[in-house]
Amino acid sequence: MTFKNHRRMSLKKKLTYLYLPLMILPMIAFAMLSGKLYRDSIVNRSLLSMVDSTSVISERVDDVLEQAENAATYLTISINNLVNNISADGVLSEDVKMYSLLSNELAYSKLIFKDVESIAFIDTSNRIYYSDIELVKDYPLLGKQTLIDHVADSAGTNLWFDMQRRSWMTLSGEEAVVTLGKKVWNINTGKTIGYLFINISEKTLSSGFEQELVEYMLVDDSYQIVSSVKKEKLFDKVADKDLLVFMNLKGASHNLIKGTSSTSMFAKNQLDKLPWTLVAVGDLKSFTADMTNLIVLTAVMLASIILLVVMLSYFVNHWITRPILLLKKGVEVVSSGDFTHRIQVTSSDELGLFAKSFNTMSSKIEELLIRISQEEERKRHYELALIQEQIKPHFLYNTLDIIMKLIEMKQNKKAKRATMTLADFYKQSLSGGADQIRLRDELRIVEDYLTIQNIRYEDMFSYNIDVEEEMLEMFVPKLSLQPFVENAIYHGLKYKDGQGELEIISGHTSDDFVLMIKDNGIGIEKDRLRVLNRVLEQSEPEDDNKQMIHFDGTKHFGIINVRERLRLLLGETCHLKIESETGVGTTVVITIKRSEKDA
Repeated sequence: MTFKNHRRMSLKKKLTYLYLPLMILPMIAFAMLSGKLYRDSIVNRSLLSMVDSTSVISERVDDVLEQAENAATYLTISINNLVNNISADGVLSEDVKMYSLLSNELAYSKLIFKDVESIAFIDTSNRIYYSDIELVKDYPLLGKQTLIDHVADSAGTNLWFDMQRRSWMTLSGEEAVVTLGKKVWNINTGKTIGYLFINISEKTLSSGFEQELVEYMLVDDSYQIVSSVKKEKLFDKVADKDLLVFMNLKGASHNLIKGTSSTSMFAKNQLDKLPWTLVAVGDLKSFTADMTNLIVLTAVMLASIILLVVMLSYFVNHWITRPILLLKKGVEVVSSGDFTHRIQVTSSDELGLFAKSFNTMSSKIEELLIRISQEEERKRHYELALIQEQIKPHFLYNTLDIIMKLIEMKQNKKAKRATMTLADFYKQSLSGGADQIRLRDELRIVEDYLTIQNIRYEDMFSYNIDVEEEMLEMFVPKLSLQPFVENAIYHGLKYKDGQGELEIISGHTSDDFVLMIKDNGIGIEKDRLRVLNRVLEQSEPEDDNKQMIHFDGTKHFGIINVRERLRLLLGETCHLKIESETGVGTTVVITIKRSEKDA
């Protein structure tokens, strides 16, 4: 195709030739790459998970075996104490008392070491002592003597026997057990007292093996399966060739081996107590079963893209042939104030260039209006956040001062209670960063604050909170009541003779909700009250007003902050007023206009 022919080609064909390869080929490449990365990620995470699980289960099995060894050590000491304290010659006597005491000691040891299935002790006269009555059976002489001979030849160390099923010296002949044998010496005479045998059930070892996608098993050094959830495999040789190959790999804790019919994942961990290996086996197909969903999703996406490209090609023809009236209509819509409207460009001629320029101008005007609106909103939030951040350190300082004084007064329990209440206060007051919370939550913050103050000023005042139910779900600025409560305590109740009282109550009219914080403290002098109310009534207070209100030489920063936050969040629908009489008390009245939905 020559360059001239390319220039003569229709726009529809140009876009079609451009979109098809640019849209479809990257998606195909992305689907193939993401599929490979997804599969590799699943394999790696699954292998690491198997390694971690194998390590944890191995530790659990070693802990169970260690319990048996600890039980053997404990019983060795206990039997020595029993023999040397009761028998003068340091040997087990045949009386009933000695038999009962030793059997009880075995049963008690089983209670201490929970994972032990059963315990038996055979003295040098072949008398058998047991932890469970089920162990009292006729033991075959050959089997019993074989165990005793192995233990008798040892130097008193722990001797582990292979996992086996046997009908004697176990609670059940159906369950496989691994047995620890130990020769018990008399520590005073050096003579053999007897032989201790401690059984661990195979069920106990395999109790943590049950998982949905992975099969765990214990394999001894002869590749015989000695523990598994699948009991039919017990005492069978490992038949999986891939597993045998993996087990013979030196230094490999996990591997992925592709077999003739499937790909398997393996992990292993060597036990510390016995020459056994914990092996984990998983089928890769089980871990990548959802890959089919990914393939289907990719196919749907590719089909959707092809359909979209075809639709775009169809609409290109209409863009080229749009009449000039579309431009006129677009200009009229934008001139009416709808700057979101865009004129559809239909060509690259003079009309098309004009439409593009007009769209650019409309877009810039729209962006400018949005930016102005966002900046105003951002300024409002910044101002609110700044004011709210100022009040948090103010309260934290006062509360920490209370806790410090309680510690100095050696009132540690109260200090602990105050600290926990302070933590709950900040948990509530932070409120996930929200600047407005429900009145119910605000009252909980106030109650936490009053709890802290009651700890500090014991018996100085009592308080009561009684707010109408319909007001509790109303939103208010966070920390809007606490500064008034703080002022009531520090500047009213603190200097009152006798018991103080503080109330937070509510009321309403047909148009307004009313909240009142009342105290019977010393009140506020008329001149100061007049100045305070004048500042609170101003709609746009000057910066000096935020610093000017002082009572008894103390700057009252909190109530000015509350007034500013109420103004920012509720506007002119909220009003503040303080009523006070010297010697009688003070009432802060917050009036919030009802909304239409509350009316």
